[in-house]
Amino acid sequence: MLEPDGNLYITNLRTARATDRFILTGGGEELFEPHFTFHGFRYVGITGWPGALDAASLVGVVLHSDMAQTGEFSTSNPLINQLQHNIEWGQRGNFLDVPTDCPQRDERLGWTGDAQIFARTATFNFDVASFFTKWLSTVADDQYPNGAVTWVSPDVLKGVDVIVPGVDTAGATGWGDAITVIPWLLYQVYGDERILAEHYAHMVAWVEYMHRQEPEELRFGAGFHFGDWVALDTMVDGNIYGATDVELIGTAYFAYSTDIVAKAARVLGRQTDAQAYEDLHRRIVAYFQREFLTPSGRLASNTQTAYILALTFDLLLRINAPKQRAALSNRSVARDATGDWFSGHTVSLLCTESKWLSGCRV
Repeated sequence: MLEPDGNLYITNLRTARATDRFILTGGGEELFEPHFTFHGFRYVGITGWPGALDAASLVGVVLHSDMAQTGEFSTSNPLINQLQHNIEWGQRGNFLDVPTDCPQRDERLGWTGDAQIFARTATFNFDVASFFTKWLSTVADDQYPNGAVTWVSPDVLKGVDVIVPGVDTAGATGWGDAITVIPWLLYQVYGDERILAEHYAHMVAWVEYMHRQEPEELRFGAGFHFGDWVALDTMVDGNIYGATDVELIGTAYFAYSTDIVAKAARVLGRQTDAQAYEDLHRRIVAYFQREFLTPSGRLASNTQTAYILALTFDLLLRINAPKQRAALSNRSVARDATGDWFSGHTVSLLCTESKWLSGCRV
């Protein structure tokens, strides 16, 4: 953005300098184009230019991984059309070898949680089979021996104190699930079993990592988790994890990834594995309903994210589904009145993917 005086607003870049310096040799016409970096930007600021400068003096070179556009979406509403246009260009700007969460500041990393949430939209907009196949090999390489999946891949945060000093930068619910969600999604979209065969062992390792944390309780929430990252549905100042119980989120994803592994095992002809993980999935769902669902059908965490996850991942009793969809709708309307519309950074965005939420406001 621009400051009120017209200068560049760069506070949001944090420690990223985003600055190129070019010294002219004075030997005639010269061309400068960075080869070892790229910039995500809306405005460009130039100082030290000798003489007049106009827009025609600069050329913006678009960089992104090679991916053909495969989907289009338009409506009679120009604002919605502009939103879709922004999403497409946001994907281009963040799909340069690695699926980053932002292309401009010092956080432009391959966050696994962001990637697994956006992957379905990505496959609609562009052909990303090669892009995600390549990146998933990096995610698999970064996976810890105990099955934990890193927050970012490539894992440049390993050994760096981020958010909580001394915490391993791996094993977070919703983030680690990229290793199950994206291979299964690619199989669903492109029909290629090879992605499942290549990553089946990694998918199993992640599910078993979650299972080992509390094998008797069949829940997942031990250790550090982002929760509903930077959600605004809590009144506690400085709370960046949201109001949704992190064990509810973790157990929901535990069930989701286990279900995916069971389905992948069926596709690959691993019938014994499939039966074992189907049984584990049933037991996780039963635990979820016993622990987080009240007798009247309400969830222990009365938040958008809780209902979205439970409905999307099919964790609730079918008889109560209409009541729970209504509870989500009412909750969303109430939050919308306060300006907090689908508050979560990552997990609550699942609304648009849900097979259940036919009445969801988007």
